Amino acid sequence: MIRLFLFAMALSFATSSFGNAENIKIGDISILAPYAKATPVGARVAGGYLTLQNNGAKNDTLLSIQCECADAVEIHQMTHKNGIMAMKQLEQGLRISAGEKVSLAPGGLHLMFIGLKHQFVQGDTIKSKLHFEMAGDVEVTFNIVPLRGQK
Repeated sequence: MIRLFLFAMALSFATSSFGNAENIKIGDISILAPYAKATPVGARVAGGYLTLQNNGAKNDTLLSIQCECADAVEIHQMTHKNGIMAMKQLEQGLRISAGEKVSLAPGGLHLMFIGLKHQFVQGDTIKSKLHFEMAGDVEVTFNIVPLRGQK
């Protein structure tokens, strides 16, 4: 009985930590469920994920991301070709077409936090500033989820 109670409490905590991601709106852009994965001790990079919804009639572009937690944050795209996975930086930013939704998720588009200044620990948060061409700048809080969590 105690094991069942402890399991239920752990499950409740794990699922509620994913649900606490903040949703933000700036201009016509909605930023949904931002999160990053926890990192092992000594890791130098981490992945960040979110969904961008353009509710406007004009295209916008996520141009850059800044975070005091890392030396740099880049927008990356993963591709699979002939059984080989490749990752490249989107140097011109990430276009969010009018009326469209773009999801950054493991195995595809994502943010890459490079040169981490500290470990990303499950349950913590990190603040970053996103810079959009049309909507402007907005501070976003990323929840840190388990390394093997959320897909």
